[in-house]
Amino acid sequence: AFVLTGLAGQFARRVRRRPRAAGLGGLLAHAGIAVVALGVAGSAAYSDSVERELRVGETLRLGATSVRLVEIRRDADPGVMSVDARLRLVTAAGHERTASPTLRYYPGRDTAVTVPEVVSDPLRDSYVTLIAVAADSTSATVRLAVNPLVGLLWAGGLLTTAGGVVAMAGAVRRRPGVRRPPDRRTAVDAAPAERTPV
Repeated sequence: AFVLTGLAGQFARRVRRRPRAAGLGGLLAHAGIAVVALGVAGSAAYSDSVERELRVGETLRLGATSVRLVEIRRDADPGVMSVDARLRLVTAAGHERTASPTLRYYPGRDTAVTVPEVVSDPLRDSYVTLIAVAADSTSATVRLAVNPLVGLLWAGGLLTTAGGVVAMAGAVRRRPGVRRPPDRRTAVDAAPAERTPV
C-alpha cells in the first residue's frame, strides 16, 4: 500500500509536467508488481477451506459461502469412469451458481483425478472439489475453499504488461529516423577538370 501511494503521487506529478511515455510505463509496471504482491499476500493469509461428507440435500458452509449437494451422476467409458456432483453454490457476494466438480478414475493406470469447479468473483475465488463418492451415490465428500484477492494477481499482471507496452511505444517514438550518410566523392571526381593547352 505504501508503494502504491508513492507511485500515485509520482504519476500525478508527471502528468502535470507533460510526461514521457517511458516514465509513465515504468510507473505502471511497478504498480502492477505491487498489486500482484498484494494479491499473493491476501490469498495466502486469508484463504480458508472446509471438507465434509454430504448427503443429497445437505449444505456445507464456509463463512458466507455455502454449497448444497443436489445430485450425483455416474458415467462409464471404456477407458475412464467419471462421477459428477451437481451442487448449488452461493458466494459471499450473494451470487448463486451451479458447480459441477468431477472425479475421474482411470482403471488402466489405477489413477483417480479430481477436476474442481472454480467460481470467480472480483474479490475472491471459490473452489469446489469432489473428493469421494459413496457406492450407492447417496453421499459425497466435498471440499470447499475460498481464496480472496486472487483477482489482484490478474489485475497486476495486466498493469505490468500495459506498462511495458507504453514504455516500448515511447522508446520507438523517440528513436530518430535513419539518416543517409553524406555523399563523399573522391578527390578526382570533386576536382574540376583541367584543360591541356594546345
